Amino acid sequence: MTTQKTNAPLAGLVVLDLTHMLSGPYGTMTLSDLGARTIKVEPPGKGEGTRQLLASTPAYSRDGMGAYFLTLNRGKESVALDLKSQEGLQVFYDLVRHADIVFDNFSVGVTQRLCIDHETLSKINPRIITCTVTGFGETGPDNRRPAFDQVVQAMGAACRSRAMAQACPLVRAFRSATWVVASLAPWACSQRSYPANAQVKASTWTSPCSTYKSRC
Repeated sequence: MTTQKTNAPLAGLVVLDLTHMLSGPYGTMTLSDLGARTIKVEPPGKGEGTRQLLASTPAYSRDGMGAYFLTLNRGKESVALDLKSQEGLQVFYDLVRHADIVFDNFSVGVTQRLCIDHETLSKINPRIITCTVTGFGETGPDNRRPAFDQVVQAMGAACRSRAMAQACPLVRAFRSATWVVASLAPWACSQRSYPANAQVKASTWTSPCSTYKSRC
């Protein structure tokens, strides 16, 4: 269930949410909290994978969805589409015609394979803003490597700094790298969505967390 926020800063914007796990859903949740109509596009069947987390624990679930999924997807609408089928792809293109932002956190190359990359979508809607959050950016030697926060912590020595006197490095419970990009990516989208910035050409924007990249 969603509530329209007519007086919110991003009221009137439509976001197509193709995200999963943490960094992407948190980013689109922020856009939703700021008033954007956010439509989560999920695969048919079980939907986005995190729907199942804690879903079988009564104290932490509701209506077959776990607290993790409910928290990160509050205020959003949802539609099931098979983007690998021509029928599902055409429905998605119809949504793009009326959208302002398409937000994903797929691995590099996925949007091209699915024909939902910026170049393709901008031909359907020239004013569309696309934002992609990746683990190691879109170019460079590690661009096709998947990344979770634990990987970034290990590469950035955060695990070693927490180890202190312990024999083994320890992963921080707080997903610091993920939260940084998850907070900054929607800011970049909202900046580009203002009319004064609408004619700015597509560019690459890198967050202060050097292992993460958001392209709008």
